[in-house]
Amino acid sequence: MFRTLAALVHEGRLLTYDLVDPFAPVLVWESTRLGENVRGLVVSETNAYLVVDGKLQIWDVLNGELLSSLDADAQEAAILGGQLYLIRSKILQVESLAVVDISKPTAPNKLCEIDEFPQAVARSNHWRASLLSS
Repeated sequence: MFRTLAALVHEGRLLTYDLVDPFAPVLVWESTRLGENVRGLVVSETNAYLVVDGKLQIWDVLNGELLSSLDADAQEAAILGGQLYLIRSKILQVESLAVVDISKPTAPNKLCEIDEFPQAVARSNHWRASLLSS
């Protein structure tokens, strides 16, 4: 059976809702409080990716299982293909961009981290990730 699911963070907890009837969402599961600083939630297929207190956490949103975690200090995240892009910034200045291979969600692998950018990029107030596929 096909299900429409929504994952969201509320008061530091990860929640998954079944939206088969959008007028009557059903809570599928809810985590305990994940941490103090929960950021950068993105969802791909049945997995949720979020940064909690400086660690990337990968959750199975169907059953609420924590699949893996990896050191990753970031505020924003984006997914393109089998890669997760994590952005860390401070006062609207990009500090780093990390690329993580998530083709195996139980074993994420940080491929690289870039921490030097031209001044125009580093000082841009439009630092939100936009990824293009060619």
